[in-house]
Amino acid sequence: MTYRHLFSRIRYASLRSLPGGLSLVLMLLVFHPVISLAEQTEVVDRIVAVVNDDIVVLQDIDKLLGPMKSEILKAGYSPEQMNNMLSKMRQQAIDQLINEKLIKQAAIEYELTVEHAEIDESIERIKEGNNFTDEQLEAALKEQNMTIETFRSQLLDQILTSKLENIEVGSRIVITKEDVTEYYNQHADEYLGEKTYHLKNILIKTPQTGSDAEKEAVDNKIQLIQSKFNAGKSFGSLAKQYSESPFAGEGGELGKFRLNDLSPNLKAAVEPLSPGEVTPPLATSEGYQILYVDEIIQKPDTPLESVYDEIENKLYEEQYNAKKKAWTEKLRKDAHIRIIE
Repeated sequence: MTYRHLFSRIRYASLRSLPGGLSLVLMLLVFHPVISLAEQTEVVDRIVAVVNDDIVVLQDIDKLLGPMKSEILKAGYSPEQMNNMLSKMRQQAIDQLINEKLIKQAAIEYELTVEHAEIDESIERIKEGNNFTDEQLEAALKEQNMTIETFRSQLLDQILTSKLENIEVGSRIVITKEDVTEYYNQHADEYLGEKTYHLKNILIKTPQTGSDAEKEAVDNKIQLIQSKFNAGKSFGSLAKQYSESPFAGEGGELGKFRLNDLSPNLKAAVEPLSPGEVTPPLATSEGYQILYVDEIIQKPDTPLESVYDEIENKLYEEQYNAKKKAWTEKLRKDAHIRIIE
């Protein structure tokens, strides 16, 4: 008997027992919520997709999207933005649930099983990773409206999926030493030792619209600084005496930079220099700058041995994701899937 038939019988029996004149009013007050509940139950359990001999229902999607929908509603998006986001999320959720159904069906075909001890071990790892006691884990699950039984059921599905993916995906991946070496050589720039330049500067500001005499005064000042530096005067003392930079009081101290941190014209001027050398006066938006290389710090290259495991894991993950995607697409292609709008 369906909920609707059951509630119809209750309404009919109650009406016959009510005094005349009050029947309709009490029926509306007492039983209207019951009618709504029945209708709501039917909507929540509506079939959204058929996957071979299995189904995805609206309630599955609501459980998956519940927390994310709450966050979106709090974020203050416009109704149009919110509808677009929810629509995309709904489609992604349907795709995810279809894939999960297909994977479970494949696991059944392989006759894979999960022992209680395997679930217990997973729970212990989760507790250890989060420093949870049994009580703290149950409290955390309660905040997510989840019981320990539901959590164990989800872990069972995850372990089952992991076993199946290991058969269909993981066992088919082989990463050789040649693969790792080739990746290392192709990405040598990532593992070369980084070079940084410790720089100081002297800034001589130039007037936006100056007379010939003012421009000549700037040129004379720069020539004076260069001649004193060439005569052995320290760059730091010259910066304190002549620079118009905010860092003049610190001897023109700028800090340490990689070449790629500098603008193209500064990079081109600094790159050929050795420690203790200066650039020619460089025209910048602030005025003329003279850069001094105080020190060049060269970090050693990273040897292959020290990043071998890192590269191997990266290559494995890349292949795993690609093969899993291809396998999932094949599952979908070979399955009977029908989306019900």
